[in-house]
Amino acid sequence: MIGKIRLIFLLLTAGIAASEKLFGNSPLTVAQPSDLLKWKLQNLKSVDQEIIEVVENVSMENILKLKNVFNVSDACLGSLEQLALDSLELESYAIQMLDSWGKLGSGVLEGHLNWPGRYYECRNAKNKNGTIIPKYYTSYIGYDPTPLAGMFLPGLSVGGCFPSNCSLNDINNVLYKLVNITNIPGVLAFAQSPENVIRWGAAERIGVTVCSTLVLLVVISTLYEYISLNKFAPSVKTESDSQDLISTSNQQPGKLYKLAISFSVISNTRILLNTEQKPGQINCLHGMRFLSMSWVLLGHSYVFSIYSTDNIVFTARYFVDHFGIQAITNATYSVDSFFYLSGLLVAYLGLREMRRNEGKINVLLMYLYRYIRLTPAYALVILIVVSIYPMLGDGPMWPQEQQDLKQLCDVNWWGNLLYINNLYPENTGKQCIVWSWYLANDFQFYILAPLFLYSLYRFPKLGLSLVTFCLTASIAITGGFSAYTNQQPTVLIFAQLSKLVLHPNIPTNTTTPQYSPYINDLYMKPWCRLGAYLVGMLTGYILYINNNKVKMSKVTVVIGWVSASIMNLAIVYGLYPAVEGGYVLDNNTAAFYNAVSRPLWCIGLAWLTVACVSGYGGPVNTLLSWKAFIPLSRLTYCVYLVHPLVIYWLLSTVEVFYHNSIAFLLMMFFTTLVMATMIAYALSMLIEAPVSAIMKIAFNKSSSPQNSAISYVPVNKIEQPVIDDGQKLA
Repeated sequence: MIGKIRLIFLLLTAGIAASEKLFGNSPLTVAQPSDLLKWKLQNLKSVDQEIIEVVENVSMENILKLKNVFNVSDACLGSLEQLALDSLELESYAIQMLDSWGKLGSGVLEGHLNWPGRYYECRNAKNKNGTIIPKYYTSYIGYDPTPLAGMFLPGLSVGGCFPSNCSLNDINNVLYKLVNITNIPGVLAFAQSPENVIRWGAAERIGVTVCSTLVLLVVISTLYEYISLNKFAPSVKTESDSQDLISTSNQQPGKLYKLAISFSVISNTRILLNTEQKPGQINCLHGMRFLSMSWVLLGHSYVFSIYSTDNIVFTARYFVDHFGIQAITNATYSVDSFFYLSGLLVAYLGLREMRRNEGKINVLLMYLYRYIRLTPAYALVILIVVSIYPMLGDGPMWPQEQQDLKQLCDVNWWGNLLYINNLYPENTGKQCIVWSWYLANDFQFYILAPLFLYSLYRFPKLGLSLVTFCLTASIAITGGFSAYTNQQPTVLIFAQLSKLVLHPNIPTNTTTPQYSPYINDLYMKPWCRLGAYLVGMLTGYILYINNNKVKMSKVTVVIGWVSASIMNLAIVYGLYPAVEGGYVLDNNTAAFYNAVSRPLWCIGLAWLTVACVSGYGGPVNTLLSWKAFIPLSRLTYCVYLVHPLVIYWLLSTVEVFYHNSIAFLLMMFFTTLVMATMIAYALSMLIEAPVSAIMKIAFNKSSSPQNSAISYVPVNKIEQPVIDDGQKLA
C-alpha cells in the first residue's frame, strides 16, 4: 500500500515540504519525457526513506507555508491537514483518495504523460463523518499549445483528488507558483475540475420534450398500423393516392391512413429493408456509398483517438514506418467520393426528369424538397448535442468534450440550419458539429445544380463548356490558394505532426512547419471542393446520353481498369516516400497535388461507375451491387450525422487513456460502425423516414410525372439519393 501511494503523497505534500528540491528544477514541470525518466531514476530512493522524509515535513509549520507561499485558503489548509493526519492513521478514505491520484508509470518515452488516475475511486472516497468531500482535478504543466495551432507539445497531465474545500483557485495558485520557480520560458500550468453538471435549462427541456414526442408518435403510429393490419388485413391491399380518406373495408389505403402510419416502425422498416433491384437502376452505387462511409468511420476512428491514447509516440512512429497506414490517413478522399456520387445523381436523374417534362424543372420546389429532406434529422442531432448528449456520460475527460460541442452549437447552430457553416464562423473549427461542413458544401453545390442541368439539357455544348470551365477554375483556385498559403497534402501534414511528436524540440513561438492556419479553408471551402462534384455531374451526363450503356472494346476496358486502378492507388499511397523520409514537397509540387488529386480520384470512380453500369464491372460490380448493401446505404446519412458522437463517447467516458494498437483501432472502428448504424436506424425511424413518408403524401409523389415537376427531381445526398424513376434509396 505504501508503495502505491508514494509518488502521490510526494505530489500532494510537495508544497508543504520545507525543502524545494522536489520541485525546484524538476523535469516534472519541464515535461520532456527523456529528462523526466532520467530524473526519476537518478533520484530513486527506498520507499521507506521517501516516506520518512515526507512525514518529517508534515507539520503545522510547513502546512502554514501553503498559505504564505502559495496563497491557499484557510478552508483548504484545514482539510489538507486533516487528510495528511488521517493518511498517517491509514484511514481508508484518505488512502483511497491518495491511491486515486495519477501516477508515473511505464511508457513515458512513448508519450505516456497523461496520468488521469481513478476518477470514480476519488469520488467514492468519503470519510465517515463527512467532513472531507473529495473532488477530482486535472492539472496540466507544459508548453502553451496556442502558437502551435492547438497542437500540444509533450506536457504532463495529472489527475488529483483533493478535499472539495480546495477550490480551483487554490490549485491554480500552487501550479502558478511552481511554474514561476522553474524560470523556464513558455511553460504554463493550469488546473480544471471536470464536473459534468447537468442544468435543466430551456435547451434541455426542449430536447427531452421533442424526443419524447417523437417516440410517442412512433409508438402510436406503430400500434395503429399493427392493429389495422390484423383487423383489416383483407381490405388493405395496394397503395393509391386517389383515395383521400382512411380506408374502409371496400377501400384502399388513403392519404389519412398513410399519414397515420408515417411514423410506424413496421412500414418504415419494411421500406428500409426492401432490396428489390429494378432494371435501369445504378446498383453499384449502394456498395460505393456504404464502403465510402465505412472509410470515413475508419479515418475518424484513427484521427479522433490519437490524443486519447497513452502512447502517441508509438502511433506517430507506426504511421511513418508502415506503408499500409496510408489508406487510413488518406481517408479524406472518401468525402470526395460522396461529392462525386451527389453530382452524378443530380445530373443523371435531373436530366431524365427534364426530358419527361419537356425541359421544365421547378427550381424552387426542388430546393424546398431537398431542404425539408435534409434538415429535420440534422436539426434533431444538433438539438440532442445541446440537450441530451451531455447527460449520457461521465468521467474525467467527458465534461470538457461535451461542453466544447455544446458551447459551439449554443452559439452557431443557426449557421448549420442555413447551410453556411463552412463559411461562417470565419474560424471553421468553431462551427457547430464541425463534421457537418460537408452538408453545407453539398447543399451549396445543389443550389448551383439547376444552372448546369438547364445548360446541359438545352445547350449541351455550352453546358459541357460551363461545367469544364468551373471544374478548371476550381482546380486553379485550389492550386493557387495552396501555393499562396504554403500548404502541403493532408497526409504530409500528418507526417509533420508525427515528426513533431517524435522530435518535440522545436521553437515554441512559431507555427508548426507546414501546418498552415489556412488548412481548414483548403479543406472545407466550396470553391476548393467543387471539382469532385462536377466530375460526378459529367459522369451522370455521360450515363444519361448513352442510356446507361457505354460500348467499349476489350482493349479500352483493360486500359481503363488498369489506368484507374494505378491512378487511385497512386493518390492514396504515392506520397509514402515523403512520409517515410520526413520531408515536404516543393511548394509548387504540393500545390499541384492539392489541386488535381481530388478530381483525379473522382475520375477513377467515374470509370468504375461507367464500367459497372455498362456491363464491364465483373466481380467488382457483383460486390458493389450486393443486396445487403442496400439497407446499409440508406442509413449512411444518419450514420454520418451521429458517428463522431459515438467516437467521442467511447473515448471520453473512460477513466484512463486507451493504449493504441492495430487491434485497438479495429475494435474502435467496428464498435463505432455497429453502434452508429444502430443509432442511425433509431434516428431514421424517429424523424428521417417519417418525414420522407409525409413528403410523399404532400408532394403527391406517387402520381404520374406529368402531374408534378418535382415528383422525380433528385434529392440526392449521402444517405438516400434517388436511383431510378423517383425510387429513392430509403
